Amino acid sequence: MQPQHATAKDKAKRSRFRWSFPKAMLGILFLALWTEVMVTLATKANVETGSSKWPYAIGFFFSVLPLLALAVYRWPLVFSFFRSVKVGVTNLIFIGLAAILGVLFHQEDPNFPIPKGGVEQLAEWESQEGPWSYEARMAYRNYLDFRGAQATFVYHMLEGRGLGLLGFDASVDYQFVDTQMEELRPKLPPIERRYGEEFAKSLEASSERGWLTRQENADIKRLETAWDDTWFTLFVWADRLDLIRTYKADWFASLWVILLFGVFSNTFRGGWRRLLRPNKWGFVITHAGVILVILGGFHSRLTERRGMLNIRRGESKAVFQLYSGKKHAFVRPGLFGETEETPFVVRLDGFRADYHDVLDVVYVKQEGDSFEREFAVRNPVHRIYEGKVLRFDYGDSKDHPEGGGGKRPFLQIEVLEYLPQCEEEFFLREASEEEEGTIPVVAHAKLFQEEVLLQETLMQPLAIHPRALLLDERTGARIRLRVAPDEEAARRTLAKPVELNFGHVRAMVGDSPVGPMMQAVPGEETKLEVRDQVYRVTIKDAVPDLRLRTLADGRAVHDPSGVPMELLIPVNPAVLVSIENQAGEVEERWVLEKDFHGPEPKFAELEFRFLWDWWAFPAKTRYLLFLLPDGNLRFGEVGKPESLQPFAQDGEFELGDGVRFQLAGAFSYGKVETKVKVVEGADFFHPAPGAVRIRTTTPEGQQEMTLVATEKGDARPLRYTGPGGETRLVSISFRLDQNELPKEWRSKLSFLEAPGADGHELKERYSGEIRVNDYLYYKGYRFFQTNADANDPDYSGVGVVYDPGIEAVLTGLYMVAGGTMIAFLINPLVFRNRRRRTA
Repeated sequence: MQPQHATAKDKAKRSRFRWSFPKAMLGILFLALWTEVMVTLATKANVETGSSKWPYAIGFFFSVLPLLALAVYRWPLVFSFFRSVKVGVTNLIFIGLAAILGVLFHQEDPNFPIPKGGVEQLAEWESQEGPWSYEARMAYRNYLDFRGAQATFVYHMLEGRGLGLLGFDASVDYQFVDTQMEELRPKLPPIERRYGEEFAKSLEASSERGWLTRQENADIKRLETAWDDTWFTLFVWADRLDLIRTYKADWFASLWVILLFGVFSNTFRGGWRRLLRPNKWGFVITHAGVILVILGGFHSRLTERRGMLNIRRGESKAVFQLYSGKKHAFVRPGLFGETEETPFVVRLDGFRADYHDVLDVVYVKQEGDSFEREFAVRNPVHRIYEGKVLRFDYGDSKDHPEGGGGKRPFLQIEVLEYLPQCEEEFFLREASEEEEGTIPVVAHAKLFQEEVLLQETLMQPLAIHPRALLLDERTGARIRLRVAPDEEAARRTLAKPVELNFGHVRAMVGDSPVGPMMQAVPGEETKLEVRDQVYRVTIKDAVPDLRLRTLADGRAVHDPSGVPMELLIPVNPAVLVSIENQAGEVEERWVLEKDFHGPEPKFAELEFRFLWDWWAFPAKTRYLLFLLPDGNLRFGEVGKPESLQPFAQDGEFELGDGVRFQLAGAFSYGKVETKVKVVEGADFFHPAPGAVRIRTTTPEGQQEMTLVATEKGDARPLRYTGPGGETRLVSISFRLDQNELPKEWRSKLSFLEAPGADGHELKERYSGEIRVNDYLYYKGYRFFQTNADANDPDYSGVGVVYDPGIEAVLTGLYMVAGGTMIAFLINPLVFRNRRRRTA
């Protein structure tokens, strides 16, 4: 029987607001929108100056006021919102959906984020005059990535799974693919006989997949251009709604704030005393872990700094480049801005990328006086180890001198010994023109100071090749090998002065040169026309050893060593180029002979290549060694033809300061003989290359050779008789596989305290090594190896992270895992057994 009159308590319960799933969804969406409005108004009020900031400040005040009033006068409603299970479930669904959106929408490049206002400038580019701004170029760069990623996703979802909804399926010309494969298959049997069945099958499969992929990529490109307006509209709205930076969005952060208050309020449901019971410890630890994860995440959001330290061996830097493109000093940021502490300095003491040493076996054929590959395919690459055996060129055993039955390899290569780090000693001997492996016009030259060998090289008559000359930094002397028909011609050559030149600069758009090649002489100027834009390019400076120092304002300037240029060896040659467009915008850019990882250029469409002239840059004295047709030698100083004198094959010449030039042979045709030995006590950073000793077995017999791993490869020719009596010519080379990532790379860093007010010099405080997944910690910063450049062995890309919230997040995750285990595994077992004992 129902009571006729309800109590006041029953009426209060019935009148209390209850959060259903639809109401929870609307409430969460409202808070997310309110958060975006609040952050926008607060940011505008902080950025604007003068009277223009007041409308945003007033708007911020009146936006905060209603929710503050709600929290004060309707606190039970607010509290019930965060405590509601339905609100919590709905919020977790929104967090999951947001994470999915972060995958479905291509996120902006964290290394090159879109500057403020970049998308708006890009959207209005038709109404703008002159070239694009830096902001618009960065936005367009991200748009191209976005368009490519979204078009690829849509194509594979609607077309590439056989659905054919886009109508592109008919554009894939399968008949064309079949024709290409029919042309390839007759060429596979010879390749299979030389390199084996596995390589031939792999080549066939990858070729067919490659032809299909090319046509699919063409379809994707068509989809990009056909739907360009759609992609750009989607990109603009994705930028406005922060869908291309989902995990950094303010609305995404608001979802985690709701989760934080929800977990916190539900933790104390039923009072705090019950949390002291042992059966509630797992519950408490889990909730505390979730809260700690969220708080740590917000701490990271407010204070984290992530970027790259692009540094070369021997350099010291007090700033690094954030992924936003800005410079940041090595100081610990605070919650409300940067601190005033003096930044510390990072120095790169050592770096080495250890690439795989690989063996290449390439069959070549002779066409007249030149040699070319017999098979126009990428030959297999062999990583070696001691005892490995490679077999090539299979044929009938009856064609082999040893006979036998079935098929057998006519070339076998066995790895006898592998030396990871070694030194190579060489000497030059005279050879005939017909002998294999000869070098035309070559001299073996050495520099000594007393009995100490300073330098050793093979000189060749090339003008700018660094190994073709002998350079001495103590006396400022340059020595070069030349050929002269007679003594009088040599004397005339000595009389000609050397025209000063630091090298040559060429402008490039992609892989195509633009305009004439410029001499790298300060003051040299030219005009270039690129994509309807005219640029004036001026050479401002050229230095043999660029040492960049970053100023407090972020500018990078050359820090000269103070040593005269005549006494410098070009270690890091560079030229400073000034670029000015029609609008009068100017960019000054350092162009290095080696690849340079510098800031994003203003005129990114224009690239430059630079080659240093190792002979014509300033020197104190220059000498020429002449090789005459009869094999005799002459030696003299440039600018002094009367200094020409005979020179012996083992002659010496005093350069000054106790340094002497010594010749160990000069020939019209020479051959280098080498001897390899292990470097004792070499650590990881020692630059010594690897070497391998192999034994080749052919019908002619066995032969041993030692190869040293170099960038281009230490190649040796080999002739033998193959199946059917055909003569085979093989190039066997041992090289560094710089087409793949290194197997390991390390940097050795030192941390120095910046000078204080007393002007004391920098003092080393700490040092250590970093690897890809091996961090080095200093004053809250984490340093790790993230990049290298095969063309620049001194360059190291060091990842830098300042994220004080990581420890809190990791601790919270461990707590969640431990608390869950206690609540759902340990507690049921413990308390069930306890109930059984008391039953």
